[in-house]
Amino acid sequence: MHNWVNLSSTNNEFSSKSQCPIIRGLRSDGENTDLVKQWVLKDLHQSQGEKTNEEVEAIGEERFKKILEWRKLVNSELVDREEDRSFCISALGRLISAQFSGKAQSYAAVEWTLIRLLNSIVDRKPITVTYCFGGYKNHHSPSFPEVDWAELFHLNYLVSFLYPIIKNYKHGVEIEYESEEVSIQFNNVPQSKTDQYSNTFRKLIKYYSSALLSSYGLEVPISICFARDLYGCDINELYRLIDEKKSSYLSIFNGLNSFEKEKWIQRAAYNFLWDNGIKSYGNLTDSERYEIYLNARITNEAFLEADYVLRGEWFENKYRIPITGTWGRMPSAQPIDGWLHIKSTESSLVDFWIGTGVLEFTNANLNDSYREEILSKTQYDKIKARIEYLGNQDSRLIDVSHNFEKIPYYITNEVSI
Repeated sequence: MHNWVNLSSTNNEFSSKSQCPIIRGLRSDGENTDLVKQWVLKDLHQSQGEKTNEEVEAIGEERFKKILEWRKLVNSELVDREEDRSFCISALGRLISAQFSGKAQSYAAVEWTLIRLLNSIVDRKPITVTYCFGGYKNHHSPSFPEVDWAELFHLNYLVSFLYPIIKNYKHGVEIEYESEEVSIQFNNVPQSKTDQYSNTFRKLIKYYSSALLSSYGLEVPISICFARDLYGCDINELYRLIDEKKSSYLSIFNGLNSFEKEKWIQRAAYNFLWDNGIKSYGNLTDSERYEIYLNARITNEAFLEADYVLRGEWFENKYRIPITGTWGRMPSAQPIDGWLHIKSTESSLVDFWIGTGVLEFTNANLNDSYREEILSKTQYDKIKARIEYLGNQDSRLIDVSHNFEKIPYYITNEVSI
């Protein structure tokens, strides 16, 4: 095989022909306001099938006004060079492209991102891209508790996504992974298992950064930070806030319909570790298990709000662009709709810390092209009997984790997932 640090060789430049009404509107001159409105309405009519014409018109008017407002920002005297304006619009177009997220970004996310791009450009500061993630390996993955190919595939995808920005922005781009591992204990996962993940993730970042420089000449600062280190207070204050806020999430749960309640419980059940967890449970009735799942779920929801109370200013740094994944996004207290979201790889929505990395070949000729997949437990179980392995000769990568000694693959024409 080849170097596993593998950036996409296609679509690695800024798009000059974006059909996104936001980008077209920002690039248009001040005389073409009617044309901008036409672009917005056309896009809405294509994507808002269930809404009436009156509803579409109202939404379109709001979005049209917002685009004009953003155009004033981009063309303000603060941005004193045309090349900076052009870069800002191109970078925004890249970051909000549905190609990388699988669906349109919210207008709140577009505004958040645009303002931080402008702040970095005007102040001549690095652009900080912060990927917010769980900070653990889900225990259903055969790689638990350490990183596997899913994390490496995601690094490939994230850096490929940011590549034209990295290449064209002279003040630099910084990538940081923000780990919320402090919350995993609520799923009965021992801290020792979470620490194993964190340690191997650090090693993977070090390996990846070195390989990125040697293979592509890209010197990109990549780091990992931990929520527990950013609170500026004793950890017990976090726990106090969580306890204070749990009742409100129980009320939210009680107000859900039966289908939504079941989704909440299923999510908690999937993440909860029964075997070799922090606490050992004896034989429980179904109702007792249900109560444990419910408590775990509302505790995790309360954590998200308490976490943001303690470090909201950190997230809202004027140069920081937070990114989340697209899989399993649930309502929470964090302003997640104001953040960008992207896929985990070109063809996967499953979060890298939840899933397992697998190569997908189109046929038995393994020299042909392949896709870097991240599979959920359900997807993995469907192909598990057909999985084979390729050896990995990269000793530096194997030193990161034993999970890199070989790489699982399957042939796509043999099974559908």
